Amino acid sequence: MDGTRRRLVVVGNGMVAAAFLEELVAGSDGFEVTVFGAEPHPAYDRIKLSSVLAGQCEPESLTMLDEDWYAAHGVTLRAGREVVAIDRERRMVRDCTGAETPYDVCVLATGSDPVVPPMDGTHRGGVHTFRTLRDVDDIIEAGQTSSSSVVIGGGLLGLEAAYGLRRRGVEVSVVHLMDRLMERQLDAVGARVLRGELERMGMRVVMPAETASILGNGRVEAIALRDGRVLDADLVVVACGIRPAAG
Repeated sequence: MDGTRRRLVVVGNGMVAAAFLEELVAGSDGFEVTVFGAEPHPAYDRIKLSSVLAGQCEPESLTMLDEDWYAAHGVTLRAGREVVAIDRERRMVRDCTGAETPYDVCVLATGSDPVVPPMDGTHRGGVHTFRTLRDVDDIIEAGQTSSSSVVIGGGLLGLEAAYGLRRRGVEVSVVHLMDRLMERQLDAVGARVLRGELERMGMRVVMPAETASILGNGRVEAIALRDGRVLDADLVVVACGIRPAAG
């Protein structure tokens, strides 16, 4: 530190952090900036993950700020270095390697984590969330050998996952807790039209239905619904929304 520039640490390297950094470097040269991201990538557009899953674009096209951008603007990027503790008294963050970094100003831009409902079997192989580039890579790989998949969640995120899998030729059943798809965005008529379109694409829609457990011996083989029905599946995507990453 040169004695005149304050040390600014950004915890999180997602879309909000990227927008913040662009505004910061455009309007101020008064900070020595270090950015920590849990994922091993520069900032990328998470909204377009569904397009990668559907095979409509390459992962590289999602990059918002590449490594050259950070270097050109004097921003230290510590990708793959999740912050695990913040010591406000000492003004210090500690990352997953145990290293500590001092700060004068700390900005939290940690984003959100996927919601996984409480049910047995989510630890089994073949069960995935849909939130990161790594998730998409894992789902694409699993889909190459899948004979039947289930997407748990009939909101926007779940339907994007189901669409991507169907585009790749995977048999898909969408299991949704409510009595209509995308109930936060659509009325009954719109949801009925949407269901018809999905079924014309070859998807099976099961609702209202609550998943009780994920079955299998090591790897997923089926899901059990609360009403007693069992749906075969060797690939399960849990897409039940997000919550703030506050841990």
